[in-house]
Amino acid sequence: MRCSPVLRRSLIAGLLILCAGCLPIPHRHLKQPAVVFRVRDQAHRPVAGVGITLHARVIVGGASVDTTVVTNDAGVARTTRSYEWHKFYVFLPDGEAPWSWTWRADAPGYQSATGRFDREPGDTVRVTLER
Repeated sequence: MRCSPVLRRSLIAGLLILCAGCLPIPHRHLKQPAVVFRVRDQAHRPVAGVGITLHARVIVGGASVDTTVVTNDAGVARTTRSYEWHKFYVFLPDGEAPWSWTWRADAPGYQSATGRFDREPGDTVRVTLER
């Protein structure tokens, strides 16, 4: 049985499209956001020496990374932005691997404070510690 040239070209094009969807495409994800933490006490005074742990967790796959920064005399601590490369497959449902972040601020004599975000905050994260 012979195929018409139009049918043959359609089958070949469809096969190429399916194969292209299975090829890995390099993709970059935000692994750690750039965050400025500003820590104050209840009287609005800066708190120096506060350890802030940023816990980054990939939603798909379960990998995690912890980064700890310490506030300076002005009560400010910063994390730097970093990315990771991975392969993205068009036809795989878990091809995307976004990260989410939680943070915890700890200082002697204060109660811990915690928070979370699913995307990079565009502004300073303000933290108030209670005794």
